[in-house]
Amino acid sequence: GEFKKAGVNTGRFIVNTTVGIIGIFDVAEKIGFPEYEKEDYGQTLGVMGVGPGCYVVLPVLGPSTIRDTAGSFINVMGGDPWYNVSSHGNNEYLSKSDYMTSKTLTGIDFRAKNIQSIDNLQKNSLDFYASVRSLYLQDRQKKIMKYLFQFLRLIIVGLLIISCSSSPLKNSMKQKEKPVVIANDSLEYEIIVLDIGFTLYLNTIARPMNYYSQNYLENKNAIYVINWNMRALSPSRFDSSIYENVIEYNSQVNYGLEVNYKLFNYFQFAQQKYKMRLDGGTGPLGKIR
Repeated sequence: GEFKKAGVNTGRFIVNTTVGIIGIFDVAEKIGFPEYEKEDYGQTLGVMGVGPGCYVVLPVLGPSTIRDTAGSFINVMGGDPWYNVSSHGNNEYLSKSDYMTSKTLTGIDFRAKNIQSIDNLQKNSLDFYASVRSLYLQDRQKKIMKYLFQFLRLIIVGLLIISCSSSPLKNSMKQKEKPVVIANDSLEYEIIVLDIGFTLYLNTIARPMNYYSQNYLENKNAIYVINWNMRALSPSRFDSSIYENVIEYNSQVNYGLEVNYKLFNYFQFAQQKYKMRLDGGTGPLGKIR
């Protein structure tokens, strides 16, 4: 996620290795490039949740912690590209001594740049060791929190992208299906069923319309409607989100085969979906016949 910083560091490298005569002079800083910000595996371990451990002062290297020392070992074991090129590069131009020399010069350069600040701190602090330890730990924590924030920001952006790709609006569009209309125009009789899954059930699982006789369907529907309406009129005992409305159905009226067929199959579908029975029986619903 450090695209801007990667661009800056790449620009610094190109300028200083060409105009700066292989990095001898820091020309990039003079022409306006921000100062190079070094990152290491200690910061990476910190972002991953590893605690700093004990504060230590290493010979030559100076202040560190157990975590940062472990990060330095990762560099030595092959995590540092410059170490890989110089010590493990298997080339005739660079060697391990070049790597050690560069690190030594880096330490000298750091001390030269900060010698005045270090002297002032030593003169003005009551406990120089405690002051250095406090400044070092605060600086490391600040850097780790900075990259931790950026890491969390990337996670949040990723989650937003995922949530947008599976947003409720899209899901509702996927789940949206046409209502099933149960109607007899000549009798001005109409029931509209909007229950997710019923359209699919009617088109795939339900038996063909002529599989049952109209008389069979009418007898079944008469029983189902009685039990359905009884539950719809007792919202304190039964789930009103299932039994929302009373179904008008008169067993003495000839509604036709299609009306009885669709109504019968809705009752079959509802019994399977909501794990209930409308035929007056008890126990689990048997196989639909």
